[in-house]
Amino acid sequence: AWQRRGPRYLNQVSELEQPEEGDEMGEIYEQQVLPLQVERHKDLVDKLRKTARELGAYGKEVTSDDVHAKCPIPVGVDPRVMGAAFPKTDWVRVGSRKSNRAVNHGRFLSVWVRKSERELGLAK
Repeated sequence: AWQRRGPRYLNQVSELEQPEEGDEMGEIYEQQVLPLQVERHKDLVDKLRKTARELGAYGKEVTSDDVHAKCPIPVGVDPRVMGAAFPKTDWVRVGSRKSNRAVNHGRFLSVWVRKSERELGLAK
């Protein structure tokens, strides 16, 4: 699942960095691991989501780097909990860009835009 998909992808680093949608490992993480992290670190996840919403106000693009800058993950907490900051019910993935944090070694991150109030069913 994390391997090259064929000759046309040889020059696309992001293909090696991130599992694609529908990727088995990604699905297992989303369905089994992430819910446990959300339950275990509820206060942190609430803070991450609030920070992401504030950063994504008025249609601004947001990455996990942006959220991490305002709300770092405490030592001892699995950093993948950051994925809970962008639930698919509230956010749309619009692209990817390289991380600017040294610890990520230029890994590609998802770029997210918050769904509109109309899409979320909040419009009057």
